[in-house]
Amino acid sequence: MDTFTNAFIRSKLRIKGTTLRRYHNALLDAGLIQIQSGKPSTGYTYQIVDPKEYQTLQDSITGVLDEILVHCERACLPNRQASTPKVSQSKNGSRKIKKTKDLTTASYRFEKREQG
Repeated sequence: MDTFTNAFIRSKLRIKGTTLRRYHNALLDAGLIQIQSGKPSTGYTYQIVDPKEYQTLQDSITGVLDEILVHCERACLPNRQASTPKVSQSKNGSRKIKKTKDLTTASYRFEKREQG
């Protein structure tokens, strides 16, 4: 995969056209890709300047993703105990619930006022 088009990249990465143009401009400025052919009205075909550099980058990204996956798998082992999440409302304590008796008394007083 030394050459590619905007349509191909957009379909694989599922990103908007404006985002893709920004990425391509950054890669063009950095000298990592170049325009192989095309016109502004029909679109361009881009080419990777150094395919070995692309392969090296792809290998390093794959290595980092593999390390993250191993770390996540270790964290999710069933024999390890999960740590208890911290409570964000530790200062306030648990919510106070009013007793039903108080509510019944209040509604009884309200009914008594309406009658009397």
